[in-house]
Amino acid sequence: MKTSIAPMFKWTGSKQRMLEQYAPHFFPDGEFTRFVDLFAGGLTNSLWVYEKYPDKEFVLNDWNGELVLLYATLADNADEVIAEWFKCVQRWLSLEPVDRKQYYYELREIYCLQNEGKSDVYLSALLLFMLQVNFNGMWKAYKKCNERYSTPPGTCLQKQQFFDVNKITRVANFLKKATICNGDFASVNIKEGDWLYADPPYRDSVVLYQGGFNEDDQVRLARFLTESGCKFAYSNKHIGDSFYSDNFVGCNIIDMAAKYTAGRGTSTLDVTEVLVTNYNCSL
Repeated sequence: MKTSIAPMFKWTGSKQRMLEQYAPHFFPDGEFTRFVDLFAGGLTNSLWVYEKYPDKEFVLNDWNGELVLLYATLADNADEVIAEWFKCVQRWLSLEPVDRKQYYYELREIYCLQNEGKSDVYLSALLLFMLQVNFNGMWKAYKKCNERYSTPPGTCLQKQQFFDVNKITRVANFLKKATICNGDFASVNIKEGDWLYADPPYRDSVVLYQGGFNEDDQVRLARFLTESGCKFAYSNKHIGDSFYSDNFVGCNIIDMAAKYTAGRGTSTLDVTEVLVTNYNCSL
């Protein structure tokens, strides 16, 4: 499903390809005051909701402090971030594909190991650019890189769909209207009338989540949602057990077939996504 406000970069775990299947089940019937994205990630669902409800309030939370700083800096200094980002884009496009990998590693070296004294605007621009050309939208944070963002580069092709100033500007305008938070989901101050959305790491995920997120955290999240007194949606995938029926008693549990690219894009995996809600839906 195409949306008028698209994410700025690919993000592992994004529900972009699931939006069409989500559509009949996702939007709640009746009013809500704020959309609260507890695991904002690449912003796919928040932007989708914003497109439908542009006048609502939005709360964007993520545990990843580097990602949150990027969003906050872009909200406050969009023109400056875009100007620095565009310098990276111009340099990238001027290089042959064989030389782009080295340029990426030079930027990563600055971002991870030579960042002292560098402004948030400059570092946010580097991070935004690297996220657009990295490997499979993944987030890696290696010890040798001070446990900061350090995902390797991708194919080093142009990826022109992300090099779009208007796209970044539209996202920046959305971020200006949002409350941006950095912390555990339980630290978010929820209010009566909120609509909560939780898209935590997959229960069988081996992809790094800053701070870790294990099965106890999944149970803690389920309890947080079901005891919140708010409308909520939760997404994950089935791994062949009774977790969802055990922890979301009385809720709507919708299974959806999905295909995901594996490895370096040479194969696909068939998985069953799950969407849990505690409300009736409005199309």
